[in-house]
Amino acid sequence: MTGKATYSGDRHPDRLLYGYLLTSTVANGSIRTMDIAEAGNSPGVVAIYTPFSPLKLYRPLGRADGPTAVRHLLRCRTPELRTKAK
Repeated sequence: MTGKATYSGDRHPDRLLYGYLLTSTVANGSIRTMDIAEAGNSPGVVAIYTPFSPLKLYRPLGRADGPTAVRHLLRCRTPELRTKAK
């Protein structure tokens, strides 16, 4: 062991972008409006995604090995509960 391995955090590809997630400071609050004009005009800002302009998710082409998302989750602690849940 030399300690000279290249780790993923050591790599900085060309045109690397960083993302920041902002969370609410109000529990159980609701966002009615959001003014992102000033932030969008800031130097270095490439895009801003909000609940009002969400990302579109695309399913990879040619994938037939199962669903791309789990639509339900069932957790059972004993085999008896699993049988009753069906």
